[in-house]
Amino acid sequence: MRILVLCLAACLLAAGDGLETGIVHGRVGERAIHLDFLPPTMPAAKPAPVMVWIHGGGWRAGDRSNNHEGMRGFASMGYAGVSVEYRLSSEATHPAQLDDICSALRWVAAQARARNLDPQRVALIGGSAGGHLALLAGFHGSIPAGMRIRAIVNMAGPTSLSFALSLPSGDAALRGSCGMDSRGLIAALLGTEDRSAKAYGDASPLTWVRPDVPPVMTIQGRDDDIVPPVHAQALHATLRAVGASERLVMVDGGHDLGSWNKTQRDLAFLGVIGFLAEHLR
Repeated sequence: MRILVLCLAACLLAAGDGLETGIVHGRVGERAIHLDFLPPTMPAAKPAPVMVWIHGGGWRAGDRSNNHEGMRGFASMGYAGVSVEYRLSSEATHPAQLDDICSALRWVAAQARARNLDPQRVALIGGSAGGHLALLAGFHGSIPAGMRIRAIVNMAGPTSLSFALSLPSGDAALRGSCGMDSRGLIAALLGTEDRSAKAYGDASPLTWVRPDVPPVMTIQGRDDDIVPPVHAQALHATLRAVGASERLVMVDGGHDLGSWNKTQRDLAFLGVIGFLAEHLR
């Protein structure tokens, strides 16, 4: 999914310097949890909307630096960017990852005045496992007082961990990149292989759909063998059923953007730009 973010950045203008890395947004015992911050390229008279970026990697790999190019692209359009570190499943099980993302949101709220940020105009964006966590944080996270999540951009994130198994070819790809197949990655995240365990429902965004969840845009490859399209389809059918704001964009291709048709890819990203502009205006 890092390819997806890098290609997204290539569709946008590059921003200048200003990236701050290694900011501590929380602690668990002696363990510091970090984020990286990028202000908008051009200072604005009014507080800037904020995009909170959550990296993918099967909850087992990946790094907040994977989001820097995407942040730079959107900084040129007036968005502040925050890329969140969260504890991987090799270190802690659910809900540690959700707790860490909510800690970063508290940092945004606390820093809003000093950094000219608008906590009433916040979007969450993530791909694959990052998309799952963006949805879970937006639907079920502890959002700080005075903050409003206005939009969620989910790029092929799992929406139900009870049926999140990849296709055989997808599992082979996961073993190569993460060292585990989909069943193992989910068990590592939740601390159990028992798919009837309560954690499987608690950690599934589908469980927490309600009419007032933030507007959701999902970009999903029709040929995705790692996170099959049934995840996006089930999520958006459920959102529509309760009357929540949603937009599903299906494109030809697999899990990574590099497999997508260029025309569809460009149209999908223009859709993301429009979606954010609509909801964070």
